[in-house]
Amino acid sequence: MIDVATLDAGRDPEHIISWRGRLTGQQRTFLLNTAEKLIAPLRVRRRFCRAMIEVMENAAKHGSHLPAFPPAIAIRKKHDTWRLVAENTVTSCCVKELSSTLQSLGSLDNSERDKQYRMRLKNAQFNSTGGAGLGLAYIARSATGNIRFTFSDLHNGHHLFRLAIDIV
Repeated sequence: MIDVATLDAGRDPEHIISWRGRLTGQQRTFLLNTAEKLIAPLRVRRRFCRAMIEVMENAAKHGSHLPAFPPAIAIRKKHDTWRLVAENTVTSCCVKELSSTLQSLGSLDNSERDKQYRMRLKNAQFNSTGGAGLGLAYIARSATGNIRFTFSDLHNGHHLFRLAIDIV
């Protein structure tokens, strides 16, 4: 189970699914199929599942894959709000750029996030990791309200990265 106390301050969302372990294709398919069966209405389901795909792809591609800290995904619900929470390790050299990107995207309102996503899609400017930042831009675009994230130093050149978004 994911410890998201710092991300869930003051909230007690209903816990729906929790997964900790390798995110192989089979596990990703299982998690995605489970989310698709649980989440309604369709508009929310589509946004949530697409954001979930991006989160799992980022963990698989960019995670530092420390055996002691396997990736984790949690799905929670409170009233009409669905929360996606993800946790994976990243190398320390990624923290500054990832934090800057998420802060920048998080400072935008929903229409500005949509514009930012479309601009990145159109211009395809590549960052230092070889991507255009479309995954993070899509996750931000899907979020309703704040993008919450933290980094915890693991003192070995790695950080534990936690991300939480709400989708209504």
